[in-house]
Amino acid sequence: VAPLQIHNDTQLKDLASRLMQSFDKPFVLDGQEVFVTASMGITAAPEDGKEIEDLLRNAEAAMYYAKDKGRNTFKRYKSAFNETLLEKLQLTSMLRRALERQEFQIYYQPQQELATGKILGFEALLRWQPQEGPMVFPDRFIPILEETGLIVPVGEWVLREVGRQVQRWQKQGITLQHASINLSFRQFQRPDIVQRILAIVEESGIPPATLCLELTESIMMEHMTENLKKLHELRAAGISISIDDFGTGYSSLNYLRQMQIHELKIDRSFINGLPENTALVNAILGMAHSLGLRVVAEGVETEAQRDFLAAHHCEIIQGYLLSRPLPLEQFEAFILESNRA
Repeated sequence: VAPLQIHNDTQLKDLASRLMQSFDKPFVLDGQEVFVTASMGITAAPEDGKEIEDLLRNAEAAMYYAKDKGRNTFKRYKSAFNETLLEKLQLTSMLRRALERQEFQIYYQPQQELATGKILGFEALLRWQPQEGPMVFPDRFIPILEETGLIVPVGEWVLREVGRQVQRWQKQGITLQHASINLSFRQFQRPDIVQRILAIVEESGIPPATLCLELTESIMMEHMTENLKKLHELRAAGISISIDDFGTGYSSLNYLRQMQIHELKIDRSFINGLPENTALVNAILGMAHSLGLRVVAEGVETEAQRDFLAAHHCEIIQGYLLSRPLPLEQFEAFILESNRA
C-alpha cells in the first residue's frame, strides 16, 4: 500500500475529519451495538518535531487539549498545548493532596421561596484554596477531580461537612429546610452509592428530608434501569432528588414520571433570556407543576426575571439577585439578617 501523502493543513484536517466520522457508526459486540467517541491530537513533521518521541509527546498534548474542549473532536498541536498540559499535571498533583491539607471549602448560595420571601435553604458549592497560590476556579479543578476519580472522596467530604454544619445550625436555632448537594457522574455510578450516602446521613445526624441531591439529566440517561433503582432507594429513605440544569438534556416526560423526583432546576441559560424569551421556561414550569414537582430557577440576576418567575408560579429562586455563593461566616450572617427582616 502506497503511503498517504499529506501536503497541507487542509488535507490534514480532511483526513482527521474522515477518521472521526468512522466512529459515528456503532460497533457490534456480542450482538449488542456499542457507540464510542474519540479525541485526537495531530502533529506533523518537521513543524511539530523531527523525532518520533517529540511528535508523539506533542500529539498527546493536543489530544488532552481536545478532551478538555469537549471530547469527540481533534486538535492540531500548538506549542501552547504543552503549557496547558503541564499546568493540568501540576493541578492534578496538587489536588491529590488537597483533601488531607484541608484546602477545600464549601460556599453556600441561598435559595429563596418566592411566595413568602423566606430563605428555605442553600446549594453547597465546592471551592479550592491551595495553601500556596490563589483560589482555583471550579471550572479548572472539577473536571480533573472527575477524570482522576478524586471526586468520590471529595464528594463524600462535602456530604459530611454539609451534614455536620446543618446540625450545628439547628442547635443554634437556624432551621433550613433544604440543603442541595451536587452528585457527580462518577459518584452516582458507584454500585454502593446509596449505602454510602445513607451511612453519611446517619453519621452526621442530618434529617434525610433536609438533603436534596442534584443530578444532571445526562447522568440519569446512563444505565436507566439501575439508576431508577438507586433513586427509589434514596427516595424511600426520605432524601429529595433534583434534576439540575434541566432543559439542556434529553429527559422525556415518561422518564421524569419513572424517576419520581421532587424538583427541577431550570438551567441559567434559559433564565438569562427572561422576561423576553418565555416559551421554554413556561413549558418547563407547566410540565413540572403537572407532575407535582417544585421548580428552582438558578441564575436569577434581575428583578424583571424574579417578577416573571413569581407571576408564573415558580417556587424557588437562586442567583446573584439574591446573593452570590458565600463562605460559611458570611452565609450565617446573611441567614440571620434575613430572619430578622
